[in-house]
Parts: sequence; C-alpha cells; structure tokens
Amino acid sequence: MVLALASTLLISCAAIVEESLSMRPTGFSNEGDTEASLRNLKLSTREFCLPFLGGCTGYLYGEPYHLLGESAQEGLAKFDFDFAFDVGDRIEEYQLNLKREQVTPQRGTVVLLHGYGGDKSTMAINAAYFMFLGYHVIVPDLLGHGQSTADQIGFGVRDADVISALLD
Repeated sequence: MVLALASTLLISCAAIVEESLSMRPTGFSNEGDTEASLRNLKLSTREFCLPFLGGCTGYLYGEPYHLLGESAQEGLAKFDFDFAFDVGDRIEEYQLNLKREQVTPQRGTVVLLHGYGGDKSTMAINAAYFMFLGYHVIVPDLLGHGQSTADQIGFGVRDADVISALLD
C-alpha cells in the first residue's frame, strides 16, 4: 500500500515537471531594450521560416566588422568589455580590451546558441566579439524561445534540424 502511494506521488511529480519543461519558458530576455544596442553592434534581426520544421524563428546576423564599409566601422576600431559578478563574499572582475591592429581577421561562421529561458539577444555581446575577430555570426532563437513560433521547446534535439536548414 505504501509502495503504491509513493509510486503514485512520484509519477504525479514527474508529470508536473515534464509539463512545465515542455511549455514555452518565461525566462530572461534583452530583446525589448536592446534594439538600439543591436544596431550599435551592427547586428540585424532576421526571420527564417520552413513550415516542415514547425514554422519560423527569429535570428541575429552579423558580418565581420572589418568587412563593413568605412562609415559603419566608425567606433568599431576597438572592443572593450568589462564584466563583474559576485562570487560568494567577493566580486570578480574581468576585462577584455582589443584594438583592431591587434587582431588578424579570421574567416568562417560562428553559430551561437542561448540557454534555456533566454533568447538570441542574450548572446549579442558574444556575437560582437566574434564579429570583431572576423567571423560571420548567426544567433537563432531556439524552438519555444524568443521569436520562435513553436510553442514547445526543442532541448537541442529538435533545434538541430532548424539550425542545419538555416545554415544551408
């Protein structure tokens, strides 16, 4: 009797956890307040649609800074990033300061993926870093996040087909 009751409770808890994980997360996003920031970072917002993959998703695209025209490169001759966060009883600070002449432009494309509950805008500063290094950058909203029209999240497994099609 006790074993049956415990089993029923565990099954009920598992069902609740499964339901809440399969729903669109309401996590963090920088989308609303970053339109100007995205423009300053030279990131454009685009949309990718394939009905057989479950609809559409938004994504950010950025060209390497060294390939932008002279007027667009203004203010992009250096990359400064200061970051501080709490670690227990102290604050750790990190700085990254790069100048254009210190960086040999790289070639290729980098795909950045946000975490659970985030969206493409949470990766904007990371995208700018790789664009500064010379890479093309693509940052999609994963299924069930941001501007994705899918209601259920993909946990990477279902996202793989969308990302593969986007890259093709």
